[in-house]
Amino acid sequence: MGSETARGKKWERIYLLVQMAALFLMGMSAACTEPPSLVPTATADPIQTASPTAVPPQTTAIASATAVPTTPPGPTQTAPATPAPTPTPVPTLPAITHPLRSHQMIWFVRDGKLWRSDVHGVELEQLGNDDFLSWGEADGFGLASLRLSPDGRWLANPIHQDNKLHILDLGTGQERVLPVNGSELAWSPDSRTLAYAPVRNFPTSPPPGCALCLYDLATDTHTNLIPNSDPSLDSIRNLVWSADGSKLAYGCCFVPREPYEGISDGRIETIHIGTGALSEAGPLTSSVGGGVARFCWRDENIVTTDAALGDRCAATVSDWFNPISRDNLLAAWEAVPSSNDWTATRLTVTNRATGQLVWERTLDTTTALRLGWSPDGRYLFFDDGRPNSPIWQLTADNSELRQISPDGILLGIVNRWESFQPPQTVSPNGRWQASSQIEEPITVTEAELAQYPTGQKYRTTLTVQAVDGSQTWTAVDEWRTYGLGYTQPEPIRWSANGRYLYYANVPNPDGCAVLVNGGDLWRLDLTSGTVTEMAPYIGLVMALSPDETSLAVDASYGRGFLIRDLATGAEQTVPLPQPAESWRMGGLAWSPDGRHLLIIQLLNACNGLAPQTTALVRVDLAEETGEATAVTLLEPDARSFTLMQWIRPDEVRLQDAAGTIWYMDVFSGFMAQGPN
Repeated sequence: MGSETARGKKWERIYLLVQMAALFLMGMSAACTEPPSLVPTATADPIQTASPTAVPPQTTAIASATAVPTTPPGPTQTAPATPAPTPTPVPTLPAITHPLRSHQMIWFVRDGKLWRSDVHGVELEQLGNDDFLSWGEADGFGLASLRLSPDGRWLANPIHQDNKLHILDLGTGQERVLPVNGSELAWSPDSRTLAYAPVRNFPTSPPPGCALCLYDLATDTHTNLIPNSDPSLDSIRNLVWSADGSKLAYGCCFVPREPYEGISDGRIETIHIGTGALSEAGPLTSSVGGGVARFCWRDENIVTTDAALGDRCAATVSDWFNPISRDNLLAAWEAVPSSNDWTATRLTVTNRATGQLVWERTLDTTTALRLGWSPDGRYLFFDDGRPNSPIWQLTADNSELRQISPDGILLGIVNRWESFQPPQTVSPNGRWQASSQIEEPITVTEAELAQYPTGQKYRTTLTVQAVDGSQTWTAVDEWRTYGLGYTQPEPIRWSANGRYLYYANVPNPDGCAVLVNGGDLWRLDLTSGTVTEMAPYIGLVMALSPDETSLAVDASYGRGFLIRDLATGAEQTVPLPQPAESWRMGGLAWSPDGRHLLIIQLLNACNGLAPQTTALVRVDLAEETGEATAVTLLEPDARSFTLMQWIRPDEVRLQDAAGTIWYMDVFSGFMAQGPN
């Protein structure tokens, strides 16, 4: 496309300098996927990125793994597609118009307002309007009740002066106010649904008589999950979703113990969202001083008060603080007394593996500290919880202490808050969790210049851990050259049979590339920890077929669009219609049956002068021969579409530049406008 060949030659001269990570994930949950056009776009012509350094098959097992079925996926059985004259609308979330674009964020309250900042305190932004917190830092209970959705997009505040539930959409900057009063909240794993337990018989709490309710953010509707017919349900506490989002656990039915000494006895119950089936999971106690005991999902069928690594527990503010760094350093504080008075506070960091003290520091404060490491382990943040005292950043080696904010209350540290997509971090069966990390670059020594000629290097890792803590596989753990950017391993797809995780080392070129989700393709075997290269660096935009046998790629170095057989490596070039001399790939996705692909061709993506337009192309694979042909569905259109999802083999959901949702029959070309 256009200057593709020239860009390939350019890269051969500077490929050691260009390695940046794109933070766009494929294979998202259909109901929550956001438009690919929201990926930040550069302004220059792109250069294609050469194959990153091969990742060695590193494995680290810490215990025996639970056996996972090893049957490979079979061929997909398909039936002839029948065009649908009337597309079925599927509710969607509002388009993101206000993305956050930082890796590691801190968030805090200052002057009664909610703020976010990068870990250095440079990028500062207020979240919500001045009245979002209402009572602000003056009310600790209100701050403790804040609930951030798993994808980082939605922030719920149930404690407001107007006795209503306020939900801030960080993706649009808009605020929703619901006539609901209640402090027990829990976000579903896909961040689409908010479970809440309203105060009993509160006159404006919809629906009437609801003891446990669900609020759908896409449809703006409430569902009465449990009617408020039992007086004991007035005390529902600690809502927790199961990992697959099919069940909710909650504490309820508390009765004061006789003789009453501040203790009440209750029980843990679970409810299946789809069927409404209730079951009792065990006893639960609450106390005036200690509140309700925390309980967690051990798997999809077990709820326990004995929390372990990987369990899903009720959200608390403490979840935003991690006193243990990625390097296994434990931060703690203790009072320094003098003549029975608290005169100072000692901050200590200990190596948890050896038990040895790494360093200690005496601070001029006489209040308890809240401590949290940045996700990359380079910085320790702390404050004393008072609104008029500083928020501090301390380097992991205790060499540099600086103020991030002169006053405020630190709420915690959030990793990769710019991503509003549900991450591909948890396997569909709920057994595995993937974690990808990169560290900030550091200057290399003179002896390392031959290996890292740019003078900088950075460390990146990709680990996969069983949610029960029994097994950890390390797919990537290496130092890489940092030049104009970096690459980062990103999960692409969990296999249908639960055995594999596919991932790619995703680059970000130094020019205009609207969609970047590719690079190379690797596969981690969850039964053995074996890492296999499925395809070397091949192109910036790719899509793995539903049956995991083929890779569709907008190939680099001017090779055009092709489909690669992952078993044999054979590649089939597919000539595409050329709507203009130069265009960019704005979308690429397989149909659910694996027989078709949809391509969005974006014109005028980078010149900034002419308006952007999009053409839509369907690629068809012959069922018997596998030969592929392409046909234009829509000539360049000023509505500038992005692909939201395939709904079924013959229908896709699109979004135009104005945020309007459209449904298209991919065979007839018929389009219908949907709800927004």
